[in-house]
Amino acid sequence: PPEKWRESGEWFYEHRVASGPFRIESWKPQAEIVLARNPKYFDPELPRLDRAVLRIVPDQTAQLAQLLNGELLFITNLKPEDAARIQADPKLELIAIDFRNSVSIAWNNQNELFQDPETRRALPLAIDRARMVQAIWGPYARIASSPILSFVWAHDKTLKPWPFDPAAAKEILAKRGFRDTNGDGVLEKDGKKFEFELLVNSGNQQRADAAVMIQSQLASVGVTATPRTIEATSFNTQIDQGNYAAAILGFGMDTSLDFTSFLSSKVIGKENNFARYSNPEVDRLLAEGAAQKDLNSTVPSLRAIEKILHQEQPYTYLWESQRLSARNRSLRWDWIDRAGQPRASKPTMTFTFFGLRDWWLEPKPAN
Repeated sequence: PPEKWRESGEWFYEHRVASGPFRIESWKPQAEIVLARNPKYFDPELPRLDRAVLRIVPDQTAQLAQLLNGELLFITNLKPEDAARIQADPKLELIAIDFRNSVSIAWNNQNELFQDPETRRALPLAIDRARMVQAIWGPYARIASSPILSFVWAHDKTLKPWPFDPAAAKEILAKRGFRDTNGDGVLEKDGKKFEFELLVNSGNQQRADAAVMIQSQLASVGVTATPRTIEATSFNTQIDQGNYAAAILGFGMDTSLDFTSFLSSKVIGKENNFARYSNPEVDRLLAEGAAQKDLNSTVPSLRAIEKILHQEQPYTYLWESQRLSARNRSLRWDWIDRAGQPRASKPTMTFTFFGLRDWWLEPKPAN
């Protein structure tokens, strides 16, 4: 009964009620989900597949091996260093799609080292993000400059990432009172060294590699950043509690373009304002944008917020990467619609398995 639904969450979790093109035939937690064709789906021609098996293979190396030997026909979240192997195999196709995610360094704005916006602004000048992106991602990422991704219509195209300029970084830090008074290569202010831990969650090699590069580059301007990789649950707990100095985070852009939960001072310690950033003008602009009746009307507020964030650097944006997937070419998603027009239900930015109902398999060749 509908009135019992809210009391029956576990039942829905266990039974996985579905009314789309597929039904759930079986489900083994942390192992696989088997989808079977739903004979009651409104379009009798769909789905084209009788069954689809989605396997959970946590190890990316094992995923790739299973794709190469034909055990898997499609994988997602491919490592950038494996892209060349996919492209070299004529049976496979690499799919690179712009993704609604960016990676940044969150500077804890309540930490005494990072309370000053000018000090924070010096730090991206000391980080060679172009070299970092090229080394880690090759052609599959670009430098980020804002929480609004560069390919999104609302992004301010005039906003350019801060350049790599260690001399300018040193000059700003000197003006803010940081000096190497004892000649050990580390800046100090009020008797305290400019040194901190840079947290990274385990299981993400790209961020771990970035942390090592950041450590080396900041050291050249007298700042000691020590990477520390910790298990994901502990990482999230420390970020939520503000028990950290700096951390490398991924941020998924909400297509509503409402950044209140991410930037408002009113949600510090409650929602996603992980940097614990507080700026009354940003709060005002967030409220102004949220009050608009359509997205186009929010652009002036969004542009103003982008400019403030660019100057104050509560987050230093590192990259926007593409999501890399790969398929065996026997798995097809091209089709002809009822009007006779060619279509393709490829993975999209918002959904890797977009159009699964249209996917189909070529018949195996006769021996």
